[in-house]
Amino acid sequence: ARPSSMTKLASLGIDAEAEISENVVRCMNELGKSLNDTLETIMVEAMARDLVHDLYRPNKERIDLASVLSGTVDDVAAVSNLTRFPLITRPSPLPMFYFDPQLLRYLHRQALSNACKYGKIGGSVLTEITFDNKHNTLEINVINMPGQYHDRLVAMGPKAEERVFFKGYQIHDRFVNDTDSILTKKTESTQLPGDGGWVMQKMARMMKGECKIKFLE
Repeated sequence: ARPSSMTKLASLGIDAEAEISENVVRCMNELGKSLNDTLETIMVEAMARDLVHDLYRPNKERIDLASVLSGTVDDVAAVSNLTRFPLITRPSPLPMFYFDPQLLRYLHRQALSNACKYGKIGGSVLTEITFDNKHNTLEINVINMPGQYHDRLVAMGPKAEERVFFKGYQIHDRFVNDTDSILTKKTESTQLPGDGGWVMQKMARMMKGECKIKFLE
């Protein structure tokens, strides 16, 4: 009986060591991810400041566009506790592209964040990437479900769609007296680095593109 007992204790010791090793590896992976997220946040904030002051210079490289944007989808889904962020490409797979991945991720993250904030609460947000080989054009659409006050935004037509990208203007999600009251000019003291749509437009133009928004019926 004694040898059998010793064998059992030895086995338990090996199991305990294996569990400790697994815990150490898991903690190291979590720490690495946390540090990487912190570093990325710092880099994104620095990039946003440089963009505002026209100091940022794109650093292009050959990228798998779907993989780059899939990473952004995962980040936003984790923060918002939403899981319905489908991403589709046409064609599939896409060809490789030359873009600044950091710039592209930031632009996509902003679009996803706004779609969540102003769209239907808990609604799905689709990222649709379409490449037209014949005309050599790339289109990335972030499509949400209509949120509160959507009907009134639709009624405003092109005026609302244009002013989303004006520096110093913000479309609020509250309506006070009439439709025009949601377009308010911010004072210099309340302007924040970013100005939302204005910075998104700057980023798109750095990539020889353009940002648009449509409030569809």
